[in-house]
Amino acid sequence: MSGIKLNPVIQNLVLEANGQETIVSLEFQNNEPQSRLVTFSIRDFSTTGKEGQIQFLQPGEGAFRLSPFTRLVTPDKAIVESGELYTIKVAITADPKLPPTGYYGAVVAQVADPLATGTLGVQPAISSLLMVRLNGRGEEKLALKSVESDNTLFRLPTQATLSIQNPGEVHTAPRGRILLLSPRQTIIARGTVNEDSSYVLPGVERFYGTPLKIVDSEPWYQQIGIYELVTEYRADGNARPSFDREDVVYINPYIVLIALLAITILVLALRWVSFRFRLAERISKFLKKS
Repeated sequence: MSGIKLNPVIQNLVLEANGQETIVSLEFQNNEPQSRLVTFSIRDFSTTGKEGQIQFLQPGEGAFRLSPFTRLVTPDKAIVESGELYTIKVAITADPKLPPTGYYGAVVAQVADPLATGTLGVQPAISSLLMVRLNGRGEEKLALKSVESDNTLFRLPTQATLSIQNPGEVHTAPRGRILLLSPRQTIIARGTVNEDSSYVLPGVERFYGTPLKIVDSEPWYQQIGIYELVTEYRADGNARPSFDREDVVYINPYIVLIALLAITILVLALRWVSFRFRLAERISKFLKKS
């Protein structure tokens, strides 16, 4: 369906809870060589899995449904000609009595495609997400559940994965940074949390992978000890960050090799000294007997 598009892919809307209709426009574009019969509908959605994959809900399912106060203004079916840009209009009515949470729905377009047999098949749907919050209502919150990194005893971390939960009432985008500090508190590496500005919905936990880029280094002979992985994070709508600190034990493998080599040389040297001492004793005893 590369020739079929529904834009924008996502709209983040802040509405007044005044009981008035707000009209939202979308555009369905048919770049295929033939006309298409398209069916439009309103579906509620949530996210699932570590990466926050979109999951469409069954009617009446979910706590943050947008569909009860959203309707299609334009017809729910249309024949879109090849090359045509078709406008869909949706009306959202935010009642003053609505709870101060976020509401999540989507305009879903299903494109009917005539098959070779002459029957009618339905291709996978495409969608445009509508993420709604009420002006002045709902608080953005984040909770950091865990921080995992790919470090080992002989390798500093190159990536950290944050498990972030949204205990608030509205969606938010996590913001922040991760710093890797040496035992002398110099910044060795850093990374930016959620560079894609993806959202985490209320009541949902998802994972954010953050690559760490090396910005400085210490002499190899000082690269041993307890490093510190510092995570600074906040919800997009909050100015004050929170912090998490994790210890990372690291030993430069060259130090280990040099230490092992030094120990080996020391053991061999001691054995050589011991051998020479015993040899000298035996020679001395032999000379006395003769």
